[in-house]
Amino acid sequence: MTVITHANSPYKISAGFSEIGDVVSSGGTMIVLSGGVAATTTVKSGGFLTVSSGGTDGGANVAGKETVLGFGVATNILKGGSAVVSSGGLARSATVLSGGFVELVNGGIASSATILSGGLMEVLSGGVAVSATVSSGGVLQLAGSGVVSGDTINNGTLEVTANGGLIISNHVENAGKVEVLGANVGLTISGATILTPAVVLPIMSGGSHSSTNTVEGFVVASGGGAHVDLDNAVLVGTTLTTSGANAVIDTVSGSFNQIDDALITLGSLLKINDGSELTLHGVFNNSGTISANGTSDAGTYIEVLSGVELTGGGKLLLSPAGQTAILNWTSGNTASSGTLENLNNTIAGAGQIGNGGGLTLTNDGVIDGDVGAGIYFETGSSVISNGGTLEATSGAALVFNGTITSNRSAAVIAAFGANSKVMLAGAVIEGGILKTSGANATIATSEGSSNTISGAAIAAGSIIEAVSSGTIDLESVTISSGATVKASGGGDLILNGATIEAGGMVATLAGGTAAFGGVSNSGTIFASGAGSVIDFFAAVSGGVTEIGNGTVADLTGGEAVTFESGGTGTLKLVDRAGYALSYDGKISGFGQNTHQSIDLVEVVSGANVSATYASATATFVASGTLTVSSGGTIVAEIGLIGHYTTANFELGEDSSGNVTITDPPVAAGGGPSANLALFGSHIAASFVTGGGTIGAGPAQPPETSDPPLTHPAHT
Repeated sequence: MTVITHANSPYKISAGFSEIGDVVSSGGTMIVLSGGVAATTTVKSGGFLTVSSGGTDGGANVAGKETVLGFGVATNILKGGSAVVSSGGLARSATVLSGGFVELVNGGIASSATILSGGLMEVLSGGVAVSATVSSGGVLQLAGSGVVSGDTINNGTLEVTANGGLIISNHVENAGKVEVLGANVGLTISGATILTPAVVLPIMSGGSHSSTNTVEGFVVASGGGAHVDLDNAVLVGTTLTTSGANAVIDTVSGSFNQIDDALITLGSLLKINDGSELTLHGVFNNSGTISANGTSDAGTYIEVLSGVELTGGGKLLLSPAGQTAILNWTSGNTASSGTLENLNNTIAGAGQIGNGGGLTLTNDGVIDGDVGAGIYFETGSSVISNGGTLEATSGAALVFNGTITSNRSAAVIAAFGANSKVMLAGAVIEGGILKTSGANATIATSEGSSNTISGAAIAAGSIIEAVSSGTIDLESVTISSGATVKASGGGDLILNGATIEAGGMVATLAGGTAAFGGVSNSGTIFASGAGSVIDFFAAVSGGVTEIGNGTVADLTGGEAVTFESGGTGTLKLVDRAGYALSYDGKISGFGQNTHQSIDLVEVVSGANVSATYASATATFVASGTLTVSSGGTIVAEIGLIGHYTTANFELGEDSSGNVTITDPPVAAGGGPSANLALFGSHIAASFVTGGGTIGAGPAQPPETSDPPLTHPAHT
């Protein structure tokens, strides 16, 4: 053993020589030259040890200073001690104790180092820490373009204090903290897996998960513009935290990344950049924001692997540009089944959810198409289970393309705000509440699509539309007061077992059609637009059917009918011999112009067809019955409200050769023109008692004994 002091310094160990147990005192300097070997050297405070390139030092205990340019093994850096490893130097299995410090720089490498509580290893530009173990309270610091690689265990802090730090080709067991500190400081995690030890991935079942994971490891970006960049990285069981303006944990364009079982803290931002993919798996306790930033054709993809649960009340924002998709996970051309359960997050923006099958979506939060083209559901035969709100807002859209949506209890599908639209493109919607509010907000069909809504309630003030040759089959729906369901532009409605509440309306506008069967109507059915048709394939009970410029066909039962003033519509009845009272309701407002007609579609026109009007006893409301006979057989008994005589009516022939009835003006002296009382929301006339007409014009007594009107013979 040699004691090295200032007096015998520098003490050199030359090639071919080795020494054991030397002590370097304060002021002393030992240099291990190339080929020399020093073992179990003690370097006291104030002492210096240099291991030259090609030299070897093993088992040193350093309280002073060591420079490693060669090879050092099993060195202990004690309190107050420090070591610099550079220029090709390698420190293997070093231990940094409390108060000790190691610096790796310019090609210096530390392999399998252990950093105990209070110890610090700093990796500067050109330095590499391979397979380090950081104990609780220890710090492995990347300052500059330093690199951490290999299998690393971090129970303390792996921190980045200068831009350019890199974790590469690594497996990091992280029960501590990976932290970026400082304005605009960045860390790239490239090809690495960062895993909280002993994480058990959840088994998704029935909207809940079976694991009770404690997410311990942290990845943190702290400071204005601080960023952690994921480049083909995998994070498992990690708490993600950002703080400071524009601080972010994000993906690198062109990379494929995966996060399993994460906690995203309040106010934190996880960003998926354009052209990159992020696979999600497990439980995401998200109180922050996950933001997909697809802007180009390359897009941004969120892939659901097996089961994903979103909780924490945070946000998942799809790109405003719409170049974002949430899909079930695929490998090559093979797609797996995935389940996305949104317990209470808000998924908003513009993009696609599903890729035609394989993704099962359960929503108990909010999914909001609120910008641009909105959100496009394409989940195929996989049922969307909705217990929350699916909505279009801010003039954007929500599109259900070939989807099946099952709404639970008070779940809502809605279009809120001016010009917002829910588009049905081959959709099936079961249960729930459909709502719209705002100018031109609507739930409508896409072009040529066939859709079904069953068991749902259409809320007050809401608008549902079948347009552009689209069809909606409404089965057992409730149309609430103030709600309107309408068809136009080739759109078609089919209502079966529906309920129209008082103040509710089903209307056909120009080019629209609607068919009714088994409907309970306390509201209004309105054939409004020219060329529109309302058809009854089964009886409708109660309410009012109004005719504007459209056609009401095949009406049976006791539904009240009102012809609108100025309208040009047609009522088609199926009354015929033996079924003269197939329709036994009352008709108001007929005959206000020569364009209104009642067609008997089961009665062939001919000279043997005649009609006689008989007025009921004069009352406050005048009424009577127009009886139509064919060859002496009664084929129709039509109840009318208003003052008429037989002379009011003219029998004609429609384009199919069947009887049509009109009420043209009567020649002077031939009796009164029809002045009719209109009820409901279209009352416009005043009332005159004592047997006079209702409305303007002179009062006339009811006519009861006019001779029958006979259809003129055809030549």
